[in-house]
Amino acid sequence: MYPPSTTDPAHVLIVDDEPMMLSLLALLLEGEGYRVTTCRDGARALELGRAQDWDLVVTDLRMPEVDGFDVLKGFQDIRPDTPVIILTGDEKLDHAIRSIQMGAYDFITKRMATQGSFFLMSLERALEKRRLLQDRRKHLVRIENQNRALREGLRAARHIQKTMMRRDFSGIAHGLTVHCRYLPAEQVGGDFFDVLPLDSHRVLFYMAGVGGYGVSAAMVTVFAKQTIAKLVSGYATEGRSGSFGLSDLLWSFNREINAQGFELDGLPLHLGIFLGFLDSDWSRLICANAGFTPAGRIVGADGSIQSLALSGHPIGLINQPVFDEMEVSLDPEQRIVLFSDGLIEPA
Repeated sequence: MYPPSTTDPAHVLIVDDEPMMLSLLALLLEGEGYRVTTCRDGARALELGRAQDWDLVVTDLRMPEVDGFDVLKGFQDIRPDTPVIILTGDEKLDHAIRSIQMGAYDFITKRMATQGSFFLMSLERALEKRRLLQDRRKHLVRIENQNRALREGLRAARHIQKTMMRRDFSGIAHGLTVHCRYLPAEQVGGDFFDVLPLDSHRVLFYMAGVGGYGVSAAMVTVFAKQTIAKLVSGYATEGRSGSFGLSDLLWSFNREINAQGFELDGLPLHLGIFLGFLDSDWSRLICANAGFTPAGRIVGADGSIQSLALSGHPIGLINQPVFDEMEVSLDPEQRIVLFSDGLIEPA
């Protein structure tokens, strides 16, 4: 009918105070390939339940001192995943109802049990339920282990990101004041920024955001930040900082990112970046944009706001992007304000 696995037969505990019924049921189940242990009283059955796990318990209802209801309740306390089938010599409906209400998998008369087929079908369904519960529990454990590994990865990524994100820009250049605030919405984020001095009177600053979240985005920010620093250092070393070509820098940055082949969910992982170059006495700003939104702002002392809206392709999507540049004159009272979309997106 429904034989158990031949490689790992189910172990069934049969509890009945009638030796003849015990022998009959044991022969029936052993003939179907089950492993069977018999027990003649409820108290002993509970001792066996505490001692080891059982795939299934079949117990008589009427037994002296510790009856089938006691065995059912006891196994629910000590082995909640073990299904219990109640057997009885009478056919009272209230016993059946009480058994099911207490959590028995099935309630079968001994007359039906000795006929074989219905009893065996009930056993196999009960064992299948147990297997499903065990699979579910294992699946939940796997999920929890995966979540734990993910949380550990997020903590590691957050630590890396935190250590690479500069917070103190005091004294970076004479006459220039920089204020910053970094608050990731999750444990790690894909936004990052920096201010890089070229010499005592020239700096390059940027704000960037990776198109994604989590560990992958955080790892890309590390590579991207290091790459920008390397490129800017190369420009300064070559003496090209006097007339800094931001579009050239973005082209080089795009080439470096594309060469890595970063992906997220099978798609190219890209980023947007807004760069600015402050020259000499901080009266001239040159800026360029590569798909970063929202645009930067210039805020005047009177509260006036000028948008630095520029178009440009994001970094990492195409091999020949186009970037727009603009030049803006500044006065000492004006401030350049950059912020990521996390400031304006709804929670």
